Amino acid sequence: MKLLIIAAGEGSRLRQEGVLTPKPLIEIDGIPLIERLIQQAIEHSFSEVCIIINDLYHEVKTFITTKSFQIPIQLIVRSTTSSLHSFYELRHFINNESFVLTTVDPVYKTEAFSGYLNYVDENDNPLGIMALTQYVDDEKPLWVLTDAKMSIMAYQSEQGDAVYVSAGFYFFKPEVIKFLEIAVSLNMSKMRSFQQFLLDKGNLLLGFDMGKVIDIDHVNDIIAAGEMLKE
Repeated sequence: MKLLIIAAGEGSRLRQEGVLTPKPLIEIDGIPLIERLIQQAIEHSFSEVCIIINDLYHEVKTFITTKSFQIPIQLIVRSTTSSLHSFYELRHFINNESFVLTTVDPVYKTEAFSGYLNYVDENDNPLGIMALTQYVDDEKPLWVLTDAKMSIMAYQSEQGDAVYVSAGFYFFKPEVIKFLEIAVSLNMSKMRSFQQFLLDKGNLLLGFDMGKVIDIDHVNDIIAAGEMLKE
């Protein structure tokens, strides 16, 4: 299994609050976000890490290319218009292997990620398994409606009957790439639209409750994530 990391955003909300460090290099409990994800891949025996970063912050490229990691790393330096288009740029690295796709933002405990991967191993039928949380700290969360068996029924901008929101990462089988290419050819631009597109095409997607997951979008998130990891 491969780990794909989307780290191509500008981190504009953090910069507005005075944090000039590029988001992938922001430290939580002394470890940069990008390094924390790579360490997770190493600890859980992923075969490779594939990363896309933007071309605005050269220090991120320097960090990735000069630090010695005990896992093969593929790197794309390219600014994109959305996370969906970043995913599209990473598709060439899949090579018919299953993968976990994540943004650089989410922070969670290692044992929660281990539980997520165990759930992936136990469920071979779905095309994808989405990490979910009931902890809502986003201004515009993606609400995820599930049934009693954690099958995903719909993605929503309003809560409605949904209990969970997206935790920012997903397991996919390599067959998802054909749907990705179709979606981009239809000028789809948002990841949430693509996920609904997968449902509309009749694919089985499951959700997994990760417990507390904090996306790093604001200064307060950095503090809260550090405190969560020490609990």
